[in-house]
Parts: sequence; structure tokens; C-alpha cells
Amino acid sequence: MDSTSAFLRLLVFVTVTFFVVQTEAQGGQVRPKVYSCPKDDGIQYTTPNGVTFQLLCGRGTTAKRIDDTKKFSQAACADFCSEHPECQSADWNSGTKNCARFSEYIPTVPMTGVNTWFPLEKREPQSPAPDPTPLDPPNCPKHPDIIVEPLHSAKCPENNGQIYVTNEGSYFKLKCEYQNSKSALVSTRSVDLQECIELCALTMGCESVAFWNYGCDLYASGESDLVMCAAAAAGIASHHNAAFRVDPPTYDVKDEITIKCSTTCPGAHGQTFEENGVQFRMSCCKRHGVVTFASEQMPSFTECMKTCAMVTSCASVDYHERTGMCYYGKHFGEPTVQVAGWASAYSIGCAGACKKDGGCCGSAQAPKSEL
Repeated sequence: MDSTSAFLRLLVFVTVTFFVVQTEAQGGQVRPKVYSCPKDDGIQYTTPNGVTFQLLCGRGTTAKRIDDTKKFSQAACADFCSEHPECQSADWNSGTKNCARFSEYIPTVPMTGVNTWFPLEKREPQSPAPDPTPLDPPNCPKHPDIIVEPLHSAKCPENNGQIYVTNEGSYFKLKCEYQNSKSALVSTRSVDLQECIELCALTMGCESVAFWNYGCDLYASGESDLVMCAAAAAGIASHHNAAFRVDPPTYDVKDEITIKCSTTCPGAHGQTFEENGVQFRMSCCKRHGVVTFASEQMPSFTECMKTCAMVTSCASVDYHERTGMCYYGKHFGEPTVQVAGWASAYSIGCAGACKKDGGCCGSAQAPKSEL
């Protein structure tokens, strides 16, 4: 070998080495490693999405197959497996370049011409991520604060003057050490004042109760006929206690600003839209989340509902405001998925269906088509 040839080969080596080192230092892409068997048997490889596999040469999997396809490198087969959340191993045939994905995490067996990628740990299926909802989503209705009625027990004297709400929704005010001056409508037995009030709530015409020593008297008159017990008037503790029916309490609640006949969120929320004899109940920032039978791009939520009204099998729509995609479904009922950026509607029946002359869809209306 002459000195010129040796110098040229040394120059090429130094140039290539400098290029690779410089590329890595600058964060550039270098040629990916090519895995081959049997020299790389047992080597570990982490895919771009973070799944670590071990290469087992001359081994294969006899398990439930997900699918298979052509992949022209051993590493590409591992990447293909990592993309499926249920893939537990991937066999790559070095002759046919076929990559098969399997859904069972079971030991491998010897196979000629087959190499497998096996995850270091069994892959657990990921739970689906919830639909993202911004902290302050645009065009979403502002829900009023829920008022929870106070739950007081009916005990005297600690709950004197407080309101007790019965199981069926009646309101009674406790008046301890009082009794009714009129004749009882019904006289019965109860374990305590609370049970006595519950009996009154279920008795037609009962407006007040008096309880003493397991005796429960129900009265047709209310607070006006309640008098203090003689013992209590004399300063002696009395076990006579009463309660009388009152109107439900009221609260200071702000009015909601609504725009009549709006089909744009948030004004459309809770309103009704009618088209082709079909009535739709609209919801903002919600979608049904059910399997759909068709989808297409529509210029507006209104047009999305209009198209559904023309299709016999359509009962609900989900409309994505940013992309304009309209999804047609067969779900009758409120949407259950809360997510910003969506509007939905479902059929609540035919317009005029409850009128004397009927007015149901398909009678006076034009016939509906099928998609």
C-alpha cells in the first residue's frame, strides 16, 4: 500500500468521525441502530414512546395474535408493537419481514428464522384519558350554585324553631313544649317526634302534630292553635312537643340571562329547536359519546340538527364547533360527556304530538329519508 492511499483512507475516517460527533453534539439525527441476530441477542431497546423491549433471537410467541404487517427492520417491529396498548410481544420474521403483534404475555418458544421483542414488564392497558375541559371553558353555560336544604333532626329542645324536611319533601317547624288546643284528627303511636311528623306528612289534611310519651296526635289546624303547655308556662320542663307545616323556604337566586330561540352556545343550552316536525333539546359543552352511524362537516350546529331531522334513524347529534364536524347518533336522552367546544342535541319527540289532532312526525310533515 503506497503512502498516498493510506493518507486518503485516514482522511476519510477522520472526516466521517468528525461529522458523526459534530451531528450528535448539535442534537442532530444519526442513523438508527440496526439490530441483527444472533449478535444482538438479549439487547434492550426503548421505543420512542417509552416502552422497553428485549430482543430474543431464534424465539417466537404462540399466543393470541392481534395483527401482522410488513416491517423492514427489527426495530420498526418493536415500534409497531409499542403503538398498540394491548401488544405484549412482537415476532419479526427475518426472511419474510413480517411483524406479528400478540396480546398475551406468555413465555417464548424456539422458532427458526424468527426473533421476538419481549417487554421487560407486562404492559398494562391504559385507561382512556377524559376529554380535556379548560378551567374556564368558552361558550359553556354557567351552572347556578346548588342549594342544599339543611337537614335537621326533629329533636326537642335542641332543634326548637328549626325546619325539618320530611322524606317526601314537606316542611315542618318545631315548636317545643307546645301542644294543640283542638281535637285531634288522628291519634296514634310513634317512637319519637320525628316519626310523628313523618306520619303527618303522609296524612291528607294534617297541618300539625303533638307528641308526648309515645303518643302522636295529628291535627287539621296549624300554628294558630298551638299553645304552651301548662308545665312549661309554670317553668317546669315539659315533654309535650309540637310541629306545624310551613311553606318551603325561599332563597335569593340570580336570574339567568337567556336568548330566546338561540342555537349558539351558551345561549342554546337547555332550549328547544324544532325542524321538520322534530323537537330537539340542546346542550352546550356536552356530547353523547355513543357510537355514531355517520358524520360529516357542517357549517353550523343548526344545520347539523336540520340534517338529523330529515333522517329517520337519527335521534341525536354531537357538533364540534372548531372543526365543524357533525356526528349523527341514535341516542334518546341527555348527553353524558362534559367537554368544552361541543354542542349536542337529542330528539324529545314530535312537535304537536300532545295536541288533540296528533301532529306527529310523518303525518302532516314531509317523509324523512334514510342515510
